[in-house]
Amino acid sequence: MSDKYSEEFKREIVSLRKSGKSVKELTKEYGLGKNTVTKWMSQYDTTGSVIKKHELSAEQQEIKKLQKALSEHEEKLTIIQRVLSTLVKKKS
Repeated sequence: MSDKYSEEFKREIVSLRKSGKSVKELTKEYGLGKNTVTKWMSQYDTTGSVIKKHELSAEQQEIKKLQKALSEHEEKLTIIQRVLSTLVKKKS
């Protein structure tokens, strides 16, 4: 089954929602269902994409996995930097 809405359209709706438009405004203006908008938002927040995972190429899926791993490592590095900073301050 082909998707009714293009990736570009979905990204635009997500962008409008993130810039402050309410779900109600978007559903009224674009004739979308509330569940459709919230599903796209959830999908974007979870995967960073409005494309369903099975629609991504193998290369795109690998990039998403690497981006997620990088983000997790950056979070860990931030925690380590805070701990080290605290330890250095305590020794001074």
